[in-house]
Amino acid sequence: CDGPEIRMSQAFSTFRWSNLNHRLAMINALKNALNPNLGNVAFNIIIDGGEAAHADNRRISDDFIDRLTAIKECFNLDRSEAARRTFIDAFLIEALKQSSSRRAIVTQEHSVRDPAKLGNGEIDYVVGHMVIQPGAQGAEPHLVPSVIIEAKKGNQAMDSGQLIATMITAVQLGVAAGTALPEFIPGIMTDGRTWFFVQFATAFSRGSLPIYISRDYLVVDRNDAISQAGCKAIVGILSGWFEKIGNPRATYFK
Repeated sequence: CDGPEIRMSQAFSTFRWSNLNHRLAMINALKNALNPNLGNVAFNIIIDGGEAAHADNRRISDDFIDRLTAIKECFNLDRSEAARRTFIDAFLIEALKQSSSRRAIVTQEHSVRDPAKLGNGEIDYVVGHMVIQPGAQGAEPHLVPSVIIEAKKGNQAMDSGQLIATMITAVQLGVAAGTALPEFIPGIMTDGRTWFFVQFATAFSRGSLPIYISRDYLVVDRNDAISQAGCKAIVGILSGWFEKIGNPRATYFK
């Protein structure tokens, strides 16, 4: 006889914030992961409220600006995803150098293939730390996701659904592994030149869960030159987030 019906997850890239069914699936998946006993809950989107990302005051090196300028001049960033990822990689390396964290590690194309989770597919970048579950002798260390990065050009209104679905799936993975969740889950969408930052809490308040979405941070200014101010802000946000990886009491937007 047929077994019980299993609701299959869907590809990360198919989630759209404009789709009501997708939003309902996201909120239900997050509620079930965090607190299944809650009643009706809803997202509360706050765009560019200032809370999504706080740029620590960091100094960026001249070599970093020179490297970004060389990448922009030598690679076709409009047509090459590999070139855009070279831009992203440069920011991650610079931020990790500036960060005091020695636990943060970057994994690319992190695969999720669990039909019980909200989304499936490859997560472009996961920044997290490695742990071994207590009492699991001989077990391989596993990655605890902390910061999720989607490597594509997007905007807050159209593409935040894909990023938020990926972030919720990371919460599900963390809960399933028995790891302590931080107070806020951070995520990023970027093509290397334009960045926006997203955070949501891991606790509901009065049936509502705020999602903070930042303004766009631009690497290339209106004169088609590398913006030192934009680069400094992005590196400041990233390095500040990376320093909190592995700390379950971290508050990312403060």
